[in-house]
Amino acid sequence: MNRQTTIQEYFAKRARCYKEAYSNEKSRGFLNSYYQIAWFPLRSIFRYTIEYLAGINPQCVLDIGCGTGVYVAALAECGIAVTGLDSCKEMIDAAESLLEHSGLNGRAQTILADYLEWSGKTEQKYDLALAIGVMDYVDDAPIYLASFKRVAREVVVTFPAKSMFSFIADFSYRQRGIRGYSYKREQIEKLLRAAGFEIIHFTKIFPSTYWVHVRRM
Repeated sequence: MNRQTTIQEYFAKRARCYKEAYSNEKSRGFLNSYYQIAWFPLRSIFRYTIEYLAGINPQCVLDIGCGTGVYVAALAECGIAVTGLDSCKEMIDAAESLLEHSGLNGRAQTILADYLEWSGKTEQKYDLALAIGVMDYVDDAPIYLASFKRVAREVVVTFPAKSMFSFIADFSYRQRGIRGYSYKREQIEKLLRAAGFEIIHFTKIFPSTYWVHVRRM
């Protein structure tokens, strides 16, 4: 079993977890309450991102690793032309279900594909690409950063922040056959500049996540 398949299976099993974590419903039982509390940082990153994007008003957005589609739905609701891409069928199914339930399925597109393969073939260009949670698992960060430049003029990307507690996440991923990554701020800045990006905005959301908005130089 290759690494990509392992990651896809990991997320296939967690599609419901992500749906519960992002749900705004308050009466769906223990699991709903647990994931909304335990995965609170995901919701904070989501709110921060949507509020930030409202200020820069992109017209055409690609959500790389779109998961259950919460970003896709929120951006489509704002009138933005948005495409969600994910390599996990269960995640794409959840995204399409959310769009249909929200009455937005005619205002957004979803693609089931391996991102690197797709990005090497597509001719579509976007104002902005979202890569929220993508860099947590990729083995070759420079290759992914270079690919972002091919598909979008600007990118919002998150990186797990290296800390004294990073080993806990690393151990959890290893138990599932996945290698996770974490970064220091200076490592991220070096990677982004080497890839040819200008850093527009760089912040930390909780101790766990660096959130960065960059533009092609």
